[in-house]
Amino acid sequence: MTAPTPAPGPQAAPHWAQLGENTFVAGMWLMVQVHRFLGRWPFLLCLYPIIAYYWLASPVARRSSLQYLQRMQAAHGLWPRMPGWRQSQRHFRMFAQVILDKLLALSGRYRFDRVAFTGREQFSALLKQQGRGAVVVTAHMGCIELCRAIAERHSGLRLSILVHTAHAERFNRVLQRLAPDSGVQLLQVTEFNAATAMMLGERVARGELIAIAGDR
Repeated sequence: MTAPTPAPGPQAAPHWAQLGENTFVAGMWLMVQVHRFLGRWPFLLCLYPIIAYYWLASPVARRSSLQYLQRMQAAHGLWPRMPGWRQSQRHFRMFAQVILDKLLALSGRYRFDRVAFTGREQFSALLKQQGRGAVVVTAHMGCIELCRAIAERHSGLRLSILVHTAHAERFNRVLQRLAPDSGVQLLQVTEFNAATAMMLGERVARGELIAIAGDR
């Protein structure tokens, strides 16, 4: 007599970093053209229905958003009551705003003169003194692609941005179409190991800048 097979336990939800980003080259190109010819508000009007659909069709992302907002509420009390679907949709829309800034920054169409750069002279002097590149650690908020403002102020400087997405090559193809002379490249890093560290070290030794979010 054999013992009954135990029922499988609940599967753990996938980590957020393992979730793919739903990005498509044709769609990104189309949205850039909408902004280019019609402006920011038509761009957002086109983007909001996409965000609404994604919010409805992606329960994992929706649940993660609510969990984050509820933890923020417990820690800081930002809203009169516990955040719900309205706050979650607004959370998604904020990402939509950042998408536009990412596209503008990567394509060189952002007003880089608006970017506040504290310690620019010291940074430039340090790069010149050491004769090599550097690793730029950013906060995981806002738009890391605005690091291109550094490259814009240093002629010939190449900038590599580490991203945790399986679509980095697609982003690079869009970037190549938008700004063929750009010195910016997105590097896909799904896991950080010795080979990755060696590759980044070689880039820094060649004088490149590596931008990475601090929590990576």
